[in-house]
Amino acid sequence: MRPKKIMLLGSGELGKEFVIAVKRLGHYVIAVDSYNDAPAQQVADEREVIDMLNGKALDAIVAKHQPDLIVPEIEAIRTERFYDYEEQGIQVVPSARAANFTMNRKAIRDLASQELGLRTANYRYAASLEELRRAVAEVGTPCVVKPLMSSSGKGQSTVKSEADIEKAWSYSQSVILADKAGTNPQYIGVDEALREAGTDIRIFGKPVTRPYRRMGVALLTISWAVMSLL
Repeated sequence: MRPKKIMLLGSGELGKEFVIAVKRLGHYVIAVDSYNDAPAQQVADEREVIDMLNGKALDAIVAKHQPDLIVPEIEAIRTERFYDYEEQGIQVVPSARAANFTMNRKAIRDLASQELGLRTANYRYAASLEELRRAVAEVGTPCVVKPLMSSSGKGQSTVKSEADIEKAWSYSQSVILADKAGTNPQYIGVDEALREAGTDIRIFGKPVTRPYRRMGVALLTISWAVMSLL
């Protein structure tokens, strides 16, 4: 098998394991992330540091390196650019369409339910407490309130009765984010996080901050999906 040039978009710990594995097979890896010396970059052949939400910057490094394959590891990427890269003959893993849908939870849910007609849990979207109340009333209880953007189950809760709705919404607002790039960021969402009694706020370090980067105990919540339990 001819060695491939692989561009890894996102260079975290999982990416590091991926790089180790493919290099054992003789492949060449360019590891990309928004900060230098990310875990996968430490074992890759080359590295690039860019904001992957900047489409022009992403286009520039793809043109520079001309990879055979592009492997996205994180969600914060201009995934619509993947369609252009496929037209250029670059293989996106697993495909541009798959990556575009699976990294957008609303899109993949609507694709399954509305376009493909697959059986899914009854669900609604809510962007405010009142919308959440209406959504719970429509789908019934018990139901799960789940963020469209999350990690490791953060922000997810179960509503068993109407009394749980406001608490579930309050939990959804427990967000701590950097509000600007730089080494001395200010934080937003702290007051909301402290509304719940006994809240333990933990700010964790990042080598580089960027606007709306996760810096605390929860992830940014753009909207909420309410799904009845199967």
